[in-house]
Amino acid sequence: MYQDLIVVIVDKYLSEDVMRFAKSAGARGGTILHGRSIDLKSLKKVFNLSIEPEKEVVLILSKEEDTDSIIKFIDEGLKKSFNHQGIILVLDVLSALG
Repeated sequence: MYQDLIVVIVDKYLSEDVMRFAKSAGARGGTILHGRSIDLKSLKKVFNLSIEPEKEVVLILSKEEDTDSIIKFIDEGLKKSFNHQGIILVLDVLSALG
């Protein structure tokens, strides 16, 4: 059985919605990581303090045959609900344990 790792990068507070969209397409669950953007163009200064945009990364392990459906639901859900696309990547998983 081949598997994919779906990686979705969205603005803070959108990860729960990403999981809702993914589960409606058959995903069983996922992992949410919190981070900050390091894009220097988006770095803002307020009162001489740097403000870095916070991001959330959603990791979803899926069966290869379910991946297209899951990413389509996520993409359409983000566009309709938030006029926001985020970034969606799919990586092949050669092996996984645990």
